[in-house]
Amino acid sequence: MEGVDPLVNLRDIHLPVEGGWWPPAPGWWGLFLLGLIILCIIIFLGVRYWHNTRAKRQAIQRLKAVSFSADSTHRTLSGPIASMLRITKRYAMIKFGREYAASLHGEQWLQFLKKHASNPEAFSTPTVSYLVSLPYIKHDSDVSRTPTQHPKSALSEPLLGDDVVYDAAKKFQSALIQWVKTARYQSEDQPQFEPKSEMHSAEERAVGRQAIENTGR
Repeated sequence: MEGVDPLVNLRDIHLPVEGGWWPPAPGWWGLFLLGLIILCIIIFLGVRYWHNTRAKRQAIQRLKAVSFSADSTHRTLSGPIASMLRITKRYAMIKFGREYAASLHGEQWLQFLKKHASNPEAFSTPTVSYLVSLPYIKHDSDVSRTPTQHPKSALSEPLLGDDVVYDAAKKFQSALIQWVKTARYQSEDQPQFEPKSEMHSAEERAVGRQAIENTGR
């Protein structure tokens, strides 16, 4: 038919539908998978770090919980000092091994603290030597008279008064807390402390942690 537009019956132009965000392109799937793997690794390392430092946190908490008043005497300081030394030794058994730390006493224990401390000078004074020996001294007389009456004190000078010993005990408490936080292996001793097996190491840690928990009860 003449006069009729041949294009009138054609459909209008339809633009293609814009693509949505889902499903994502293969490259985005790869990035998502990579991020998920990294997140799992971070969670795993965080849990392992928390587990491995649990004994340290408990020991620090127990040490901070040990209290003594400003009017403490040599006699009354004996118990708190013994508790702090016991907590520190039990943590040392976890970190360095029971067979290495459990049998240390007196001067050997003090040398062990100095050897593995980040600040060995904190354990190098005569007063600290006296505090380490204080739990083993019989308090049947005034211990503040002369060191010759108490040869275990390892002091070569007259003992200080109760007020000064109290200050020394507070500093000793801070030094032990710092020791637990930063105790480190010596390079020449590293092979000696390697556990015989993972199971053995886990058992030692479990026993040590239980001992630390029992100390605070």
